[in-house]
Amino acid sequence: MPYPKTLPVKGMTPKALEETGTTRWYTTVRRFWVEPLTGAPVYGEEIHREELRGGALLGDRDKVTAFAGHVKMREDYIRHTVDLVSSHRTLVLLLTSYLPWGLLALAAALLALSLYLEARARRRPDGGTPDRASAPQQISA
Repeated sequence: MPYPKTLPVKGMTPKALEETGTTRWYTTVRRFWVEPLTGAPVYGEEIHREELRGGALLGDRDKVTAFAGHVKMREDYIRHTVDLVSSHRTLVLLLTSYLPWGLLALAAALLALSLYLEARARRRPDGGTPDRASAPQQISA
């Protein structure tokens, strides 16, 4: 990881640090809990650690911890996010599941109704179906 362009020590530059042979390492563990339906993050934390390793800058030490921290979401923010997600869960379900499947069922029912009404309209008044062979034909001269 490269050194920052400005350093907190007066007169120290990134180039001078690079010449010492000391390297900067970091590890980060990020954890997020995501509500699966809405995709909203309901919890998050990060464990971050930065170390300086090797080189003449550290003297006889192998590595020096430059920063170590554990950051979490605040409890009030977590509660607010969970409440917000819970209140919108039904709306998300409506738009992603209930409404599309409901419209599909409605379309199938309307198609079945239209086919039924079309078949009923083609029947003869006496209840039978029209027979093309016995139907009178008109002859035009």
